[in-house]
Amino acid sequence: MGKIIEGYWDCPQCGSKKIRGRYRYCNSCGRPRGKGIKFYMVETDEYVEDDSKISREPDWYCSFCQSLNPAIKTVCESCGSSQEESDKNYFHLLEEEEQRKEEEKKIETQFQQERTNRHQERANRVIAREEESRNRFQSKLATSFLAKVALLLPFLLLIGFLIHLAIPKESTLYVNGKSWERSVEVQEYKTVQENDWYVPDGGRVTHTRDEIHHYDKVLDHYETITEQKSERYVSGYETVVTGHRDLGNGYFEEITSQQPVYDTRYWTETKQEPVYRKEPVYQTKYYYDIERWVHKSWETTSGESDAPYWATLNLKPDIEKEGRRTEKYIISTENKKQKEKSYEISLNDWERINKGDVLTLKISLGTITEILKIEEGK
Repeated sequence: MGKIIEGYWDCPQCGSKKIRGRYRYCNSCGRPRGKGIKFYMVETDEYVEDDSKISREPDWYCSFCQSLNPAIKTVCESCGSSQEESDKNYFHLLEEEEQRKEEEKKIETQFQQERTNRHQERANRVIAREEESRNRFQSKLATSFLAKVALLLPFLLLIGFLIHLAIPKESTLYVNGKSWERSVEVQEYKTVQENDWYVPDGGRVTHTRDEIHHYDKVLDHYETITEQKSERYVSGYETVVTGHRDLGNGYFEEITSQQPVYDTRYWTETKQEPVYRKEPVYQTKYYYDIERWVHKSWETTSGESDAPYWATLNLKPDIEKEGRRTEKYIISTENKKQKEKSYEISLNDWERINKGDVLTLKISLGTITEILKIEEGK
């Protein structure tokens, strides 16, 4: 059990303060303690030296004279009534007092709510008047907003115009010319020099050389590392006061618990830590001659006729061959404002179009996206 501390009480009759818990009667008016008192502690705790004589039981309440009596007394010290005729103690009185305060708080809350409702009704009327005034102000504000939009209108129109350019739009163009260009790559089979870690089929080694192929991680030595270590440990336990319990008889009992006390121990440790180095690994690299097909030239044809053709290649047998092919087909156009522009199109569309034709098509960002109609020129 914890130590016993003497408490205090205030007299509700005369208002006398800090009456020691050992006294049953007010030292100013002589009224015995009873209903309306509550024991409390002060900042300076006063421990009872011999707490073996202090009961841990609460005072009992005499229902006849309404005074509190020590638990060890079987009859009331004020009126002589038997303890058996009373069934309440100090804590019952506290509970009843709390219930009374709760009822008072409930009544006060109800009163405050009714007053708040009345204030709210008046506030609603004020708000209604303010809302009417605000509506008139917002009407003026809307007019001001429209004026600001008018200032931003050129910027908004520019954005709209740029978006409009990206959207495919229909155009009518006059075809005033066609052209084409075709290219064929010529490759030759010749001896080239290469190098690698192996010799491919057909390679003829000219020389070799030992070169770094990669690096291995190799243990070089060990290094002694010193580290400071520490750890916390429980060195003991101490009794700590965590609260106080009202005994209901003018005294309080400490509530204690055993809590661990920690300390820290330190020591030094050494260890061997490996240190690595990068060790180059050499392998034989082969330098060799080998025959490969490589680029030699482009043979290009172009013109404005309706019959594009590929260049005729005069290839040397076994040492020359045809490689890649590229082609592009252009139409030159003129719009109603006589502005000229050329477009690259597919061969299929190019063959359908003749010089002098009028095209209805869709254009987006300078590129023909769809040909809608082809009308023969007059």
